[in-house]
Amino acid sequence: KPLKTKNHITDDELGIKLTCKIVQSNPDTSNISVAIKVEGGISLESFRLKLITHLKDEKFDYIYIILDDVSRAFCEEIYPYLYTLENLLRKYLTLFFATKLGPKWWDDVATEEVNKKINQRKNNENVFSKRNNKGKEEILSDTKSFLIDFKDLGEIIYRVSAGNLKTEDIIKQIEALDEQQTESLVTAVEHLKKAVKANIKKFFPSFEDIDFQKKWEYLYGVRNKVAHNSLIIEEDKNKSIQYAKEIISFLQ
Repeated sequence: KPLKTKNHITDDELGIKLTCKIVQSNPDTSNISVAIKVEGGISLESFRLKLITHLKDEKFDYIYIILDDVSRAFCEEIYPYLYTLENLLRKYLTLFFATKLGPKWWDDVATEEVNKKINQRKNNENVFSKRNNKGKEEILSDTKSFLIDFKDLGEIIYRVSAGNLKTEDIIKQIEALDEQQTESLVTAVEHLKKAVKANIKKFFPSFEDIDFQKKWEYLYGVRNKVAHNSLIIEEDKNKSIQYAKEIISFLQ
């Protein structure tokens, strides 16, 4: 039972008010342009898509979403979880590999692609990473792990293999195998299989128990929406907060 006036539709039951006006249009480029503003409470989340679908059914050629405060509110709610999660995994990996592989662990873990990104971004942070000491630049702290993407950080767990054997390295090792030496051949193959295993198999098998890869990849998609102020539905918000809480609890 909406109340209609010339420029407004008010629905007290849904708690929604819609205002529309004709925007001055260029007759050479468009027939008519209409600006629509919708205000309301919790029902706005599901109303957004209904409104857009209705406008398309009414044969509007182009529909632009200029501002969506529902998505903004969802992004603001999600971001603290993503921030906590990303920094917690960075802390976990740094502590684990620095003690497991030693201070040069990054050389063993970072792929060629990741190192390219770091080189491109190395000047993004020059306060904590380096200093000028008596006219000579020296490393202050190792901040490389802060220069990689959310996706790259997760892939250190489930896609990267510490040691980073390249294809040519694997081929060389295979070509060096001596089929005549059965005993040493078996040992060499076992070493090679271990070397090419992803870190999740070698170091982090418990991460598989919580479906870490599936959850991290989902969170990566949502994080991109948050970072670019994109449109988000309630399912995105609820699922990403749930996944983030599960991984945070696991890492802690």
